[in-house]
Amino acid sequence: MSLAAHLYHQSYTVGDLCLTQLLDGAVEHRPAHAFFGVNAGAAEFNALSKQEGVSTDAFSFPATASLIDGDGERILVDAGHGPKGAPRAGRLPIALEQAGIAPESVSHVLITHLHRDHIGGLLDANGNPVFTQARHWVSPLETAYWRGPASGTPTAAAVKVLTAALGQKLSYITPGDELVRGVHIVDSAGHTPGHFCVMLNSAGEQLLIASDLVNHPVWSMLRPRWSMSLDVDAIIAAATRIRLLGKLADEAIPLAGYHMPFPAIGRVVREDEGFRYLPGWP
Repeated sequence: MSLAAHLYHQSYTVGDLCLTQLLDGAVEHRPAHAFFGVNAGAAEFNALSKQEGVSTDAFSFPATASLIDGDGERILVDAGHGPKGAPRAGRLPIALEQAGIAPESVSHVLITHLHRDHIGGLLDANGNPVFTQARHWVSPLETAYWRGPASGTPTAAAVKVLTAALGQKLSYITPGDELVRGVHIVDSAGHTPGHFCVMLNSAGEQLLIASDLVNHPVWSMLRPRWSMSLDVDAIIAAATRIRLLGKLADEAIPLAGYHMPFPAIGRVVREDEGFRYLPGWP
């Protein structure tokens, strides 16, 4: 494995694949306990936060998309906040330009789930598709949820606009599928019903593009049973975190985490009842 670093993008090799991490930016939320550890008591949440030196007030919520080059294809995984994002987010176009990647060169877009900070960058300010030559892939369970049980929500409205704009560019993909050689779809339901991760497996090397499997390097890792406010099914989400983080730790597979600090690459090791995130290239 090797890497090359720049301001808004950082590239790695995973076997015969090239992975480029693209910084979309960050938003700030507060208070932390309204978003993380919502099934934990305040004293427990505050104690862990103090132990780890993280604020229980405001916290930064970064977003980093991933782009895979391999097997003659260029695959973007998620697309950031887009033009309607917060002032410090929606910078994926800058990252792509700095990396020398033209939007029309992207052949596939994998949409891990349909939360707005993952799909906002798929349409431009006029509501037109940004990645004009790409086939866009999403889980059928994901679209069914936002069209059914979650219809009428702001996210469902954004999903309706997106799917209408994409039209025939939108296709379905399910866990177990291999999009192209070495790029596998992994079930990670819980955060949303159709949430998936992407496992890269090439020339004996692996890396998991984890999307929202974990959303914070401390609260989601050291206490994987703690829920995030945006988890649709908190019980399934916790079980999924424990299962997949255990695999990463036991098999020494690196993680690319959408909401981890840029460049959002690190390792996972077991620690007490949970896991510790160790940032940096293995």
